[in-house]
Amino acid sequence: MKQKVICGQFRYCQRAIKPWLLMGYKITKAKRWSDGRYTYVLETNDDQRTFYVGHKPYTEA
Repeated sequence: MKQKVICGQFRYCQRAIKPWLLMGYKITKAKRWSDGRYTYVLETNDDQRTFYVGHKPYTEA
């Protein structure tokens, strides 16, 4: 399982989360702090994701 944590103001978090959601991550935890900041924890179970650079595929280590 891979995890990604994104913290910051709401608008920043919404922009920062979109690419990760498109890559198959899901929001597992969301927290709003008293100072107005947010923390999101995103997770994926896909450990064999294949990335393409140019025309040659390779698997992330």
